[in-house]
Amino acid sequence: MILSLATLVQYTGLALGTDQARLLWPVIGPLAIGFVAGLHELARRFWPTRRPSWMLIPAATFLLALAAALGLIRPAYGRPALAALPPDATPILFGAELALLEAQVDDSRHAPGQPVTVTLTWRAQMVPTQDWRVSVALRHPDDGALLAEHTHAPTHGRWPTDRWRAGDAFQEIIILNPPTEGVRPSRYLLMVQVRAFGAGDDAWLPVAGRGQGGVQAQIGPGVPIAPTDLGAALDRVATAGLQTGVAAAFDQGMNLVAASLPDQITPGQALTVTLAWQARAAPSLNLTAFVHLLAADGAILAQDDHQPTAGRYPTSLWRPGEGSLETYILHVPANAPAGPLTLITGLYHAPSGQRLPVLDQSGQAADNHVEITTLTIAQ
Repeated sequence: MILSLATLVQYTGLALGTDQARLLWPVIGPLAIGFVAGLHELARRFWPTRRPSWMLIPAATFLLALAAALGLIRPAYGRPALAALPPDATPILFGAELALLEAQVDDSRHAPGQPVTVTLTWRAQMVPTQDWRVSVALRHPDDGALLAEHTHAPTHGRWPTDRWRAGDAFQEIIILNPPTEGVRPSRYLLMVQVRAFGAGDDAWLPVAGRGQGGVQAQIGPGVPIAPTDLGAALDRVATAGLQTGVAAAFDQGMNLVAASLPDQITPGQALTVTLAWQARAAPSLNLTAFVHLLAADGAILAQDDHQPTAGRYPTSLWRPGEGSLETYILHVPANAPAGPLTLITGLYHAPSGQRLPVLDQSGQAADNHVEITTLTIAQ
């Protein structure tokens, strides 16, 4: 029992902020009394004619405490094995003391409620001075809304960072648990942050390396989370009658495949345009498509901007070959100029407002929109 108490005290001193063993203190006394009384009764029953049973109690408790300390507690809370360093790893630096060498993420399609497994390999760049805490979170790419988060000490508190030596590297596996309800289908960003134990939200360590900045690092392209039966196969029958002369390739693996276009417009009436979008590669962003009617001086006379599938199946989830047939309705003003008027389309990332470049045949950026037709005013 003395060894058990000493082990609890040692662990409490090591794992600052994760000393959940302190919760056992109020029950140690009752447990000890019950344990000793039980051993006394066992000895009395099985050895009634031998030495007084109480003589067995100190030896039994000592052996049990020794076995627990060496066989259970020490392996569980001792120094973890050092991780093998990834070859030619370019680290992401968190302040001057910690480096994230490698992050492995299960980025396959996940259903809501399905756990997401993340493996992180950390290295001490110098002897850490703090008991650092790591926050790993899944956030929506458009508004940063939090879906799931896990805050912990590296190695899950087994070996606090203020006991690491310079060059020590440890690997840990983290499980994030998204909710089963209320999940917006999307490719969620995996973000990692580090701060000292007990520090506030203004104390996150600065991030550098691999093109990262600020106080949080984005790991990989994200984790797609959506119902397993959600998809967007492009209906070839529906697109058969569309014009393909406007086809264009955009960045982010998106193609404009075909369109149905009017020859002229009538002021004061709606103009309907149908476009077929398709992914040639998996996009990483939730994109918005736009159709704008421009006057000769470039002024926007009418427009319709919306996400394909109205965001029910955002483009960050599209697999190569998937797509959507979209209808755009532009309300032409009654005082629209005589023309000619230009109809353009393109894609952009709504949170940043940045338009995707249109690619030429060599794959180089040529423009940020496609002119799909020129219209005249109906007489």
